[in-house]
Amino acid sequence: MTPPPAHDAAAIAEIAKRLTHSHFSILDRIANGQRLLHATRAEDSFRQSMRRKGLIQVEMNPRRWVLTPLGLAVRASLAQSKGEE
Repeated sequence: MTPPPAHDAAAIAEIAKRLTHSHFSILDRIANGQRLLHATRAEDSFRQSMRRKGLIQVEMNPRRWVLTPLGLAVRASLAQSKGEE
């Protein structure tokens, strides 16, 4: 497995800027260990788009969603920008 690419602060801020409230909600729930909403078509679409962007991934045994290092950085950037507003 190849290591994930390094992302600078500008790239992280750009990713964070494009995420919606639903994306942030999923990141927050995963980070806090809360249950995710029922996997409706729309909810699953949000999860899969975040997986393709490299923000979250599925861990097996037990099966669960976890944040990647990039996901943690984007979540921190979003939390910081929400605190500045």
